Amino acid sequence: MLKVPPNFAGLFFDSIMSNELTEKIQTLITPFIEQIHGFLVEIVIRGEHQSKIIEIYVDTDEGITTEQCATISRNLSQQLDETPIIQGNYRIIVSSPDLERPLKLYRQYQKNIGRFLKITFMDEQKTSTIEGTLEKIEQEELSIQTKTKKHLIPREKIKEAYVIPQFK
Repeated sequence: MLKVPPNFAGLFFDSIMSNELTEKIQTLITPFIEQIHGFLVEIVIRGEHQSKIIEIYVDTDEGITTEQCATISRNLSQQLDETPIIQGNYRIIVSSPDLERPLKLYRQYQKNIGRFLKITFMDEQKTSTIEGTLEKIEQEELSIQTKTKKHLIPREKIKEAYVIPQFK
């Protein structure tokens, strides 16, 4: 007989509930993001059943302002009050994806053309990391210029990519 750790079933159930909650929040928040011509980068839900932290990362092609984040947060809070999909206490944090968060969407790469990136990717059978300037992005690959040469990296091989600030 297979023994399941006591908290395993709870973790599995929490994961399903978290995915459903993420989808519901995405449905509620999408109109507010579209009003500012923005895009949703990611929703992260942390915490226990009775006390959740909902982190929502939003951006625009020009960069999102704190006022825009505050407006989205207020609008979502009002929607959640009218449509109680979260049980217990919760805290909503709406912000731009900071430099410590990896690029996830094609639109984020487009926005960062000309900027310096650190990219970790699968190179044959090993993981490689390079740093260079994102010159262009196409549906299938990125063009990165390092100090010594241009690299073409297939998008499906990218594990992580971060913007690295350059100070002059």
